[in-house]
Amino acid sequence: MNSEESPRAEPTRLQLAAVVVWFLDDARRFILGLLAVIIARGGNLIATVSIAVVALAVFEVLRYMRFTYGIDGNTLIVEGGLLNRYRRTLPFARIQSVDVVQKLRHRLLGVVELRVETAGGSSTEANLVAVTPDEAERLRPLLLGGTLIPTGPPPPELIRLTPGDLIVAALTGGRVAVVAVIFGYAQQVVGDGLLESLAGRAEDALRSAFLVTVVAIGVVVVIVLTLSVIATMLVYWNFSVRSQEGRLIIDRGLLERRRATVPLKRVQAVQMSENLLRRIFRKAALTSITAGYSPSNEEREETSMLLPIGSREQALWLAGLALDLPAPPAGRLEPGPRAALIRRLVEAIVLASPFVVVAVALAGLRGLWALLLLGPFIALAWASYRALGFRLEPDYLAVQSGVLNRRTTIIPRANVQHLALSRGPVQRPFDLATLRIGVPSAKPQAHDLARSTAEATMAELYKAGW
Repeated sequence: MNSEESPRAEPTRLQLAAVVVWFLDDARRFILGLLAVIIARGGNLIATVSIAVVALAVFEVLRYMRFTYGIDGNTLIVEGGLLNRYRRTLPFARIQSVDVVQKLRHRLLGVVELRVETAGGSSTEANLVAVTPDEAERLRPLLLGGTLIPTGPPPPELIRLTPGDLIVAALTGGRVAVVAVIFGYAQQVVGDGLLESLAGRAEDALRSAFLVTVVAIGVVVVIVLTLSVIATMLVYWNFSVRSQEGRLIIDRGLLERRRATVPLKRVQAVQMSENLLRRIFRKAALTSITAGYSPSNEEREETSMLLPIGSREQALWLAGLALDLPAPPAGRLEPGPRAALIRRLVEAIVLASPFVVVAVALAGLRGLWALLLLGPFIALAWASYRALGFRLEPDYLAVQSGVLNRRTTIIPRANVQHLALSRGPVQRPFDLATLRIGVPSAKPQAHDLARSTAEATMAELYKAGW
């Protein structure tokens, strides 16, 4: 859309409900701080809080009167401020994402919140906290592409997660893995100490203590799992994915409803994550990598989520759709070279050797039992090698790594900004190299490639212009 055809509109105020939304947001911080001062220094609590509430309400009304937004050509203009006035101009070309959020207070007031993110921004650049749903649906496609989406029935759903899917996501997510590690460690430490003590005279008392400990750990695990399920339900309830006019439209949320719009042309890469539990059941999660969210943005993970959980095939199919590839990416990548495994086995032996030497020095030949430590080190080396993966195709390249949480990053060739090849002192004896791939907002790496493969990949990509 050129500037002659672009819409122009007079500055518009938010809905009056913005006063209530701002008041509820600011009152928590302002009044809690005021209560702390009153308690510390004394004073009339009711009178002081009443005056503060009135003053805050007046401030929010004035803030509402001074806040406007409008469209001028291909630019969103936002103005506000009381004493210190500001004016933000956001060209459509810099806008990376526009999210529609409807928290509980918005639902009660019949409005929604429109959050506009730009490339390189450290926070939300424009936050229209109270607009009508119709106004949000009018502005959202306009800000993202400068064109309106044709009216009519919504596009069909490509993916919809059921409550059962969300329960599986919660029970196999990262929170559960952390709980499993803590539980295993606590069981090992507590169990060893109690086994020795149970042989003593206080056997009954210690058995009771053991049972109390086991019950306490079990209660903690149940609470954590329950909270994980509740949190997942609140965030991803009614999760669905639609495709319309070169965009993915993602709806989710129970108390806080959110609609995220992901323009396909602005997706730099996607990342498929599979932890140990999910790999057993061939489940995976998929997130997008865009330049629209800064690393410090607390909501980046939730906003970039394309699929909280699904089959591996489903995640790969959605990855192909999000990257606009002719066909879904291949599921199996090329494994790491044999030299990468040898390197890891040598490192495992080197790391375990000091324990064996110390054990033999202290206990003589009986210290050879420390050789058993080689088992875990070798197992970890094997798992680390098995996690390596790389694939170069005419349309994309994919890299994979991660022992506990395996991450597969898929990058279209056209989105690669630069390449860097490095060879560390430990890699050089094994003729290995690491290929670093420059992508906005991410730093994917192909670890321990054969040097010839890494150099051939760089040569091919340079020759083809990526």
